[in-house]
Amino acid sequence: MKNYISFALISFLIGSIANAQRVEVDEKGRVVRGQQDSVPTGKKAADKYMTREVEGPVSDGGYSGGNESHFLALHIGPYVDSQVHNWGVKDKKNEGEFTAAVTYRVGEWVNSTDFLVRVGWQSVEINNNSTSKISLMPIIAFPDARAKFPLYFGAGLGLGVFLDQVDNESSLSMDYTILLGTRFFNVFDTIGIMLEVGIDNHIFLTSKGQFSGTYVALGTVFEF
Repeated sequence: MKNYISFALISFLIGSIANAQRVEVDEKGRVVRGQQDSVPTGKKAADKYMTREVEGPVSDGGYSGGNESHFLALHIGPYVDSQVHNWGVKDKKNEGEFTAAVTYRVGEWVNSTDFLVRVGWQSVEINNNSTSKISLMPIIAFPDARAKFPLYFGAGLGLGVFLDQVDNESSLSMDYTILLGTRFFNVFDTIGIMLEVGIDNHIFLTSKGQFSGTYVALGTVFEF
């Protein structure tokens, strides 16, 4: 009896192994059953693998400047308070007049901050004459515009070039700014509105002059 049971078990195991290794083919010689079923190979498997590689994982950080939304902001406003140091003849009339700027959103650190580039224009009265300066400044602002949060703040550092300057003063300056604002996108189709308060500062590079002015500016935002 024991021999019969042992023989039956051995026969069952051998049959199972043989069935697992069996390969069936159709009339054209193609494999239709067997180990070919368990491991996908060939062009379909390669295509499936390449699809996964192309799609890739979703990025959770890093700089992005690709297909994200961009905006262009225009603003203008007066200096409501200003201080002038070592620039022209000392006079209480030496003061900031107004500022205007174009700001473009270049990209962002994903889900974090915006990287902006601002081209600004500042006018300051010195010795009863208006000086004018163009400023090119990269700015980092929080939070990123895609969050649609109405408040933002930021800081920037750049270079200023005077178009009109008093005699014996530097034509170049190091500019830096700190800003706080509110903006609302797409109020009228793709046009929004913004209000910004900031402090513009510049230090002359080849002379001792300095300027610091607080501005309040109103503008528009175009999203695209």
